Amino acid sequence: MNVNLSAPVFLVKGSDEVILGDEVSSLIQQLVGDGDRTLLLAELSITDHSLEDGGYTIGPVVDASQTFPFLSDRRVVLVRNAAVFSTKDACVPLVQYLEDPLETTSLVLVWEKDPRPNKQSKTPAVPKSLADAVANCGGVVVDTSPGTGKAQGGWLDERISGSTLKLDPAARRALVDHLGSDVGRLPALLEMLESVFGAGTKVSAPDIEPYLGVSGDVAPWDLTDAIDGGDVSGSLDVLQR
Repeated sequence: MNVNLSAPVFLVKGSDEVILGDEVSSLIQQLVGDGDRTLLLAELSITDHSLEDGGYTIGPVVDASQTFPFLSDRRVVLVRNAAVFSTKDACVPLVQYLEDPLETTSLVLVWEKDPRPNKQSKTPAVPKSLADAVANCGGVVVDTSPGTGKAQGGWLDERISGSTLKLDPAARRALVDHLGSDVGRLPALLEMLESVFGAGTKVSAPDIEPYLGVSGDVAPWDLTDAIDGGDVSGSLDVLQR
């Protein structure tokens, strides 16, 4: 993840929980670096946001963000389940904090819903007031969503190109075909292949096939794209998946 690590706040969102989790882990690793994680990192989750009456409070998030570091020069505040603050009113204290954020705090807001049953059926949108506050203070928005159709293809190409392996065109196609619509498995799969072959290794399709395992599902637009493009062979391959 190539972002400005000196930004006061990072808003990380995405439609795939696995990819979102991987990107958050990568960001935290970059922010902490070689520092002492126990001193640098403060993590808040749904238990910190929850009130006894079933509501939510953003107070602990603001308090943690305003706390000066101890025995270090920076403090990373990781806020899980930030999507529980999905209304303008709920975000007011945080928006006010972002008007003059603490220079020694790196605030990471993970836009994921309340994981408990019967709380949030889906992840709500980010309130405009919060999105504007993040932008106005020089914050970073990281959208991890892989998209669909051609956008997803571009997302896959970008991540495969970022791998330390040198996959030839056939290997790239084999990897993408294997994943189908289950693209959330790509980061872990690339990591596994990198550990097997080593950084900088040129890899072909026959090289990776023994490590691919079970194929993922096929997205419905894959068949539509193949048919629209007159790709008879490709259409048959999709139908057989």
